[in-house]
Amino acid sequence: MILVVRVDHIFYFVFTRLGVLVLALAALTACNTEANKKSYSDKFEIKGSAQGTTYHIAYYSKERVIRKYEIDSILLQIDKVLSLWDSTSIISKVNNTESLRYEFRDPTHFFYDNFLISKEVFRATKGAFDPTVAPLVELWGFGLSKRAEVLPSDIDKNLRKVGFSDERITLTKAEGNYRILKSLPDIQLNFNGIAQGYSADVLSKYLAARGIKSHMVEIGGEVRVGDFKPGGKGWQIGIDRPVESDMRELQSIVQLTNQGLATSGNYRKFYVKDGMKYAHTIDPKNGYPVEHNLLSATVIADNSALADAYATAFMVLGYEKSLELLNSMKDVEAYFILSGEDGEFVTHATSGIAGQIQSLQ
Repeated sequence: MILVVRVDHIFYFVFTRLGVLVLALAALTACNTEANKKSYSDKFEIKGSAQGTTYHIAYYSKERVIRKYEIDSILLQIDKVLSLWDSTSIISKVNNTESLRYEFRDPTHFFYDNFLISKEVFRATKGAFDPTVAPLVELWGFGLSKRAEVLPSDIDKNLRKVGFSDERITLTKAEGNYRILKSLPDIQLNFNGIAQGYSADVLSKYLAARGIKSHMVEIGGEVRVGDFKPGGKGWQIGIDRPVESDMRELQSIVQLTNQGLATSGNYRKFYVKDGMKYAHTIDPKNGYPVEHNLLSATVIADNSALADAYATAFMVLGYEKSLELLNSMKDVEAYFILSGEDGEFVTHATSGIAGQIQSLQ
């Protein structure tokens, strides 16, 4: 009898302790679940101005982790390296030197990164993306009213300043410094075709390093997103309809996760020929405006810098040549909007992102 009682007592004791343990585990699991929900339930946003445009950051976290002054500080660092509006920036000093060789320090490596990514895309596009093309863009102006004023001699004069090949300009490391070598002192660099996408990448990496995995960074329309939003949803990014209007109209929406996106388009700067709209983009090879009906190119890649550069290049190459290049590439996709024969818009998404695109028109 005593043995039975003892057994029952022991069993009861174990059962009770086990019950407490189970309840404790259940409570702990519930707390963890609530904590996990809480850690992604709050959305925080930061907005501001930089690089001649605006930026917008959104992220999910259990508390506000990132402050606006941190973002502004990083963007200021980038400006100190890449801004053409700052006469003391590294790129301004590189452009303004009268020597064929210029050495500088850049602990941020921002200049080095932009130079190398630009070289990669320059080679891949056979010169369609060229960060030295600015003299030709300036020559033709923003509007087409100056087209008749541009003489072949003017184009030839400015073409000599253009060229991003290794024979024209190189960047090397030299005893802890960087060294630029130019074939002509008046060759100038302009990373505007990549800098905003690159800046979005820099901020995205900063957010991730601070433990913010689920985030979206947008600078002047160039976008870099991190992990899924709460509930496993991707980030929805709008693609503009290429119309002449101060009011934004969306053509499509694309779902992104851990990707970069950039759109290039000159649909507000075009001319009409034989009923077709032609984007006003300068070909770095011949110095003349390109003639094709591609109105905008949206590129999705592993990072925004590459997306930004390829979007610029595709506006030079046109639709058919861009597709040829894309067929030989991995991890780069595109969404094109073209002007049809009757003036209607024609769209095409490459196969890798066709399932991510939702048309609104």
